[in-house]
Amino acid sequence: MADTPDVIAVLRQQLPQSFACKSISELTGGLLHPATVQNQKSAGELPPDCFFYHGRTLGILREPFLAAIASKIMSADVPRPAGRNRKVAA
Repeated sequence: MADTPDVIAVLRQQLPQSFACKSISELTGGLLHPATVQNQKSAGELPPDCFFYHGRTLGILREPFLAAIASKIMSADVPRPAGRNRKVAA
């Protein structure tokens, strides 16, 4: 089972140094989605140094972005926290 450093290392190899946010789903094989990244940016959950604008296109800088999401990636062995639509196991 891959742990967080392995996932970050794979993403570091796959992602270019900078890329358009709208292409993140394709670049990560569906692991991350543009709407989720933009919502996290708007909510202040991701630091502003991860992003830049080229005209109206939102760009992502790989290294600061990977550093920010590393803490959000959990091992599959760890139970996911209960969400709005998830029941807590009894």
